[in-house]
Amino acid sequence: MEAEQRAAARFKQIAGKHEMTVLRDDGLYRHLRFKRPDELTYWFDLVTWPGYLAINGDLVSGYTFSRIEDMFRFFQYRSDVHGQFRINPHYWSEKITNYDAMKGTRVYSEAALHNHVKEALRNMAESEGVGLPVLEKEWREHVQYFDLSIEGWARQAIDDFRYMGRGFVDAWEWDLTEWSYPFLLCCHAIGWGIRRYRGER
Repeated sequence: MEAEQRAAARFKQIAGKHEMTVLRDDGLYRHLRFKRPDELTYWFDLVTWPGYLAINGDLVSGYTFSRIEDMFRFFQYRSDVHGQFRINPHYWSEKITNYDAMKGTRVYSEAALHNHVKEALRNMAESEGVGLPVLEKEWREHVQYFDLSIEGWARQAIDDFRYMGRGFVDAWEWDLTEWSYPFLLCCHAIGWGIRRYRGER
């Protein structure tokens, strides 16, 4: 959630001075440009044609989505609570047409690693009947020579950790990723741009 909150705050800051220019608006064929007047930074275009939406520009580029004929309708997701707009990175990422772009939607997260380890150490403390501070100390000493900012090193540290001959259970299943910052910006830009086009907040 930290990455999502950071991206949301950053996009709000970026888009505060953006203005919309309609370059084409012909049914399902649309070309909208969002940029700050007289500036070349952080601009982006939304382009649709039947069954597709693409985003391109200085802010973010390289994502094309396909799901339904009118992709503006697809991205007009609203939560059930208070009718507030919410991005849906998980579902939206499944509709990316380019495999390389889809792979880039998630990145290694050291925060995710620490969350998994914290939970695993709690479980180990309960099952082994040992104090959690003891296990936390063992983990800190174990990883002092591992660069946990690199996923390969993090995985190695997880695999090698032992206390009284026991390691983490099913650690190979841990998802150590989070949504990438560029993809989250992309999601916010699409949702915000469509709402501007519709005259919504």
